[in-house]
Amino acid sequence: MFKANYVDLVISDHLLPPTTGSDFVAELRRLSPNLPTMILSGEIVFPDAVEPPDYYLHKLEGPTEMIAKVRSVILSATGA
Repeated sequence: MFKANYVDLVISDHLLPPTTGSDFVAELRRLSPNLPTMILSGEIVFPDAVEPPDYYLHKLEGPTEMIAKVRSVILSATGA
């Protein structure tokens, strides 16, 4: 689906058994190096990753903060 469609931003949970959101981001970066990525996590401290996401959002920040970050990403990507 990712390869067949235009994507503005990928949002993923951090825990994706048997892997992690960081591993998922690393795979996406191989396909599209400039694609913005956001990881959601309930963890207090984001673990170190080889390919960190562009944005990190703690789940307790809530939907208002998430919408603001998504809006910011989309606007900066479009140059608006």
